[in-house]
Amino acid sequence: MAVHWHIKNKLKKKEFQNTELQKLFLKSVLINEHLSKKQKLFAYEQFLKYEKKHSISYYRKYCVINFNGRAVLRQFKIHRLVAKKWANYGFLIGLRKASF
Repeated sequence: MAVHWHIKNKLKKKEFQNTELQKLFLKSVLINEHLSKKQKLFAYEQFLKYEKKHSISYYRKYCVINFNGRAVLRQFKIHRLVAKKWANYGFLIGLRKASF
């Protein structure tokens, strides 16, 4: 039963991507200077209909390698132990081992 959560999260991310494109289009309509105020008002009303749950921080990030939800490095979207192993082999650019 625990296997299905990553499929559900992928569906949520897909839905998020579609709504983000629609919101981006509506924002571009609002910024456009060549459209009438009536068209801008309609776009603004459509923009307000989107729920607050359609934001990037609403969805939990998982490792793209092993789907672990803990200690995920945002820059690489992988778990910290996977990042450590890959950094030792030199696969990750911009990551340094800390020395004390």
